[in-house]
Amino acid sequence: MSVSRETLRKGLVVLNISFTEKMLDLLVAYLEELLRWNEKVNLISRRKKEPELLILSSLVPIHEVRGKVLDFGAGGGVVGIPIKILKPRIKLTLLESKTKKSVFLFHMKHFLGVDMEVVNMRAEDWKEGRGKFDSLLLRGVKPSSLVFEFLNPGGVLFYYGRMKGAEREIVSPFGRVSVVRKRVTPRGYGTAN
Repeated sequence: MSVSRETLRKGLVVLNISFTEKMLDLLVAYLEELLRWNEKVNLISRRKKEPELLILSSLVPIHEVRGKVLDFGAGGGVVGIPIKILKPRIKLTLLESKTKKSVFLFHMKHFLGVDMEVVNMRAEDWKEGRGKFDSLLLRGVKPSSLVFEFLNPGGVLFYYGRMKGAEREIVSPFGRVSVVRKRVTPRGYGTAN
């Protein structure tokens, strides 16, 4: 399956994302490598007909993602890596419990030359990450109270899809993302609602 550079370019324009040709080169290289590895390791659904849309849908919240960012249950990095490519100043951590997928993420770190941390561990066991992140990206993983433990007070969860209790949604032609800010409650930490 080939990757359409023009489809990515047009989508970035629709999403009002500034980019350089080098960034576009990295997005294309990432997507081509993802598809190549996906033939051996199940990183993404094989039913996707237009892989560019997978990348473009991951970029829906890019204008609001800031600071230290955690891609929770990163899988093939489809959410975190494209955002990191286009916002190189964020500090990205990819958390993935499955070793095969983590090997791919380590490979992409070196293949693309992108500065990001890969943590191959179950979220329940990763104590060092608690309360550390400003933004948390969640796609294909059901939200739970554990997710909020990784956000610092005031940190923001970006959930790809509809989420009960979300403060608001970011909607684009490529998908929707629910937004929830972590806040301190009288009994500890909770969501904004």
